[in-house]
Amino acid sequence: MLPCLYISCIYILVHVVYRTIKGEEVETMERMFFQCPIAQIVWKIAPVRWEGLRDLQTNMWRWWEAVVQTRTKEQGMEQINLTTNILWLIWKARNKFVFG
Repeated sequence: MLPCLYISCIYILVHVVYRTIKGEEVETMERMFFQCPIAQIVWKIAPVRWEGLRDLQTNMWRWWEAVVQTRTKEQGMEQINLTTNILWLIWKARNKFVFG
């Protein structure tokens, strides 16, 4: 139940903050998911930590491959599922902001 609460909080935060910003840079997956100030706030409050993968955030595909490799670790799939939900919420909020 706790991950659902975190997801709800992240969802609200992303939607509220995206309404207050203007486009500043060319949009890439890496910018949208990691470098955007809103995305950085989301990752800071998220209950998953990927600090060891911070260097890979300049290449979304390499970062994702490293994330998926954690599936065999304890609670690895739970972290991957939560990460997928966070990425999806950032994507949806960005699309709502850009396309209305």
